[in-house]
Order: sequence, then structure tokens, then C-alpha cells
Amino acid sequence: QYLDTKVLATASNDNPTFDTFVDKPSIAVDIDGPGSVSEACHHHAYVAYTVFDGPETSAGFKSRIMLARSPDGGQSWDAPVKVSGAFTQNQGAAVAVEPSDDPGHVYVAWRQFKPGADAIILAKSHDFGDTWDPAAIISGSLLAAFDQPSIGKPEPAFRTNGFPTLAVASNGRLFAAWQERVGFTDCASNGPLCGRPAA
Repeated sequence: QYLDTKVLATASNDNPTFDTFVDKPSIAVDIDGPGSVSEACHHHAYVAYTVFDGPETSAGFKSRIMLARSPDGGQSWDAPVKVSGAFTQNQGAAVAVEPSDDPGHVYVAWRQFKPGADAIILAKSHDFGDTWDPAAIISGSLLAAFDQPSIGKPEPAFRTNGFPTLAVASNGRLFAAWQERVGFTDCASNGPLCGRPAA
């Protein structure tokens, strides 16, 4: 049994030619309780997820990364905001919160698929998600993601995609990892958005 469930996003397939589909949620919360770094960040929670607009086979197929924020430990939720900017085919969001004496830094990373640049994207906020810096590519000029499709194989197979994960240290250093034959990227919150992947 789930107590006090909150609905953050819904999808509709009422129109057979233009469906929406909500997928792959990720959640992160600020530090709370004894030993918290800052009283200002107590009880904030963040949920990032993907919304697919239209069927994948349609010419206008797009998907966006949305983020919903709660300022009170999940009791109430603000209206979701789009964080994926101009990137058009996005999926697999990960969200992380910086546990530092300077609270409010929130990061969201995800994968963009072709026909745009096949890349890992990052967006960040310095004010608890009130505003977001423009999303940018962090995976370098070429992403060799380790993807395994489940379609077209003679035997059943698990579909896997190179989606990112995130972790943030208390000094503001951000680590993003994803499934690739080489590569991880580390980002300093007070410097350039991100560096080149390391082999």
C-alpha cells in the first residue's frame, strides 16, 4: 500500500496519431536531519523524467526532460518545468543535488539520441531549481554509447542504452558516468560546464 501518493505527470493516448508517454523517473533529495550542511536546503525533493510526444515512427517525434520540485519533503509539488531546452530526442534523466555549505545546486543529465547529436547532456540550477542554465553537451564531440537493442535479434535480449548517472561531492565536483567503451567526465561547479571525457 502506498500512502499519500502524489501524481506528478500523466500521459494520454486518446489520439491514435499523437500519443504522449511518461518514462524513466529519477529522484534526488537534499540533505536533511542531524548533521545537515545547511538549514536552507531542508526537505527539497526533485523528480526528473522523460515525456515522449508522439509515436517514435512519426516524423515529428520528440521527447523532453521535465523536472518537478517539492519544497516540503513531497507534501506538495511545483508545476514541472522543461530542462532539456532545444534538444529534441531526450531520454534517461538522472538528477543529483550538491551537498555543500552553498545549497541549491541541482544537476540533471540525460541522453540525447539521433537525428540530433548522439550525446550526454547536462543542465544545472543554482537556486533550488527556480531557474536553469542552458543545457549543454558533456560527452565530447563523439559518443560511442554501449547500446544493445532488443529488436531484430533471432533470440530474446534485454534492451540496454547508455544512460548517465550522477554524483556530486561536497566540494562541488560533479561526476557523470554512462555506458561507453571509454569515458567518464568530471565537472567543477565553479568552472567551465564540463571537460572532455577521460579514457
